Amino acid sequence: MRVIYKDKFQTIEKEYPNKDISKPVEGLNEIKVNGQKQPVKTEDRIDYYFINEVIPVNENPEQYNLLQLEDVLTDEFHMEYKHLKICNRMWILVEKSQAEVKQRLNDELGIFLDEQYPFWERDKHMRKELFGKSTTDEKKYIKELDAWMDKCRALRDTKEAAYLSGTFPDLKTWITKPTEVTNLKIK
Repeated sequence: MRVIYKDKFQTIEKEYPNKDISKPVEGLNEIKVNGQKQPVKTEDRIDYYFINEVIPVNENPEQYNLLQLEDVLTDEFHMEYKHLKICNRMWILVEKSQAEVKQRLNDELGIFLDEQYPFWERDKHMRKELFGKSTTDEKKYIKELDAWMDKCRALRDTKEAAYLSGTFPDLKTWITKPTEVTNLKIK
């Protein structure tokens, strides 16, 4: 189990040394003096903190980021694990910046276009047209695909405008790709 470890030099999150968190670390804040166990000086103590974490549910991860606030180490001891103090860890939802949302829109459109009409296929179509090897049907279909990609880009711009005016858009919904004519063979 992850805990906060604190000594006079550092405060870090790490695994609790015992496999069973209910057992204190033996001899943790003791030293032997003349064969007798003595407590260490207060400034030399090592403390372990149970992490009491509050994470809000992020129902709209496209719009909000989770941000961890600074941990608050208390002097209170845990009710069940009396050898552990309590660390309160809070998370908050922070609205994503305009730049993040715009980048996400661009990324989602790119992923969608690459899944529906991969770059290698676009390149193949472009080369056939460039070298005059396309039939009339192939040219028509390629133009439909170009128009479809333009509509998707226009939809991305519309979604961006909606976001900037205060309405958060659906980032995953795009325009359906035109259906290829079955007897069309582009090689």
